[in-house]
Amino acid sequence: MSRVGTLDRRRFLVLCGAGGAALGVGACDAGDALASCAVEPAPATLPPEGTRDGWYAVPLAGHPALREEGGAAYVKLPEAYLDLLVIRRSAGVVALWSICTHGACNVEWVSSECAAVCPCHGSRFDVEGAVLEGPADVPLSTYPAVIDGDMLWVRRSG
Repeated sequence: MSRVGTLDRRRFLVLCGAGGAALGVGACDAGDALASCAVEPAPATLPPEGTRDGWYAVPLAGHPALREEGGAAYVKLPEAYLDLLVIRRSAGVVALWSICTHGACNVEWVSSECAAVCPCHGSRFDVEGAVLEGPADVPLSTYPAVIDGDMLWVRRSG
């Protein structure tokens, strides 16, 4: 689910460096918050039909936001024990574990910050699942994902 917002004071100071921002040293603007969005994770490759063991098909009809770049959706695959936040990027899609590693709260995709944010305690993760801001200290797991026609394919490894 997408949430559009602006940077609040706390996030601005964290992103720009609290000391430098407080002293007026250095320059930072809200565009710097999108630096982690500039990195495009390498897209996954869907294997040919008949060799898709571990891949799960999800119809895009149930997740229309994933049809457009920048769209995000929660995708639950109980049969694969997956609870994902899937984000559509220009190079493909990214599938992140949707539950914060600090607690049991679903992270929310904040497209304006290019971050998955935990509403319970404020942990923030980049588009590749890395921790940007705690209290979480463990990254979100990522899963290979591909859009092929009207289907999202997600691979459950291991």
